[in-house]
Amino acid sequence: MLISQDPRLAGRVAFTHPDFVSYTLARFFIVLSLEMLSVAVGWQVYEITHRPLDLGYVGLAQFLPGFALFLFAGHAADLFDRRRLLMWCYAGFTLCSALLLLISWRAPQSVHLIYAVLVLLGAVRSFNFPASRAILPQLVPEEHFANAVAWNSSIFQIATIAGTALGGIVYAIFRGPNTV
Repeated sequence: MLISQDPRLAGRVAFTHPDFVSYTLARFFIVLSLEMLSVAVGWQVYEITHRPLDLGYVGLAQFLPGFALFLFAGHAADLFDRRRLLMWCYAGFTLCSALLLLISWRAPQSVHLIYAVLVLLGAVRSFNFPASRAILPQLVPEEHFANAVAWNSSIFQIATIAGTALGGIVYAIFRGPNTV
């Protein structure tokens, strides 16, 4: 009996492909951690400046690079190996997280350094977005693509909501951004 014809697997057929499982787990934890990081950075900047406008700057610092680079990022996702591009993006996320932790330890009142790292984070996100969307057809056969897209979207939403909540909880319990 074919996998796609097994009624027990009908809703989860995309998870029968190991590459999709690996990608989905990595993407879940990347999105979860980025959302946690965004909450922590927002709170950290607000605690430093006590100005709500600076929260807007946090979002702007992450948004503007994507706006400026979206054409280049989409072209890169088409031109280069998407797996390798995603690995570079994940390394970039790791670097940005490490830099934010270092700033929290060494220069905890430096909002400008935080903004600089957030711009870098926004640039990495701009390349991650098209590469992570474009790689999905390479991970599952065409007949399982719709199932993979549905799971991909659902898991992204779960990670986005859970990351925001978890980031706020961890920030509150440990009273600061370092643990997050």
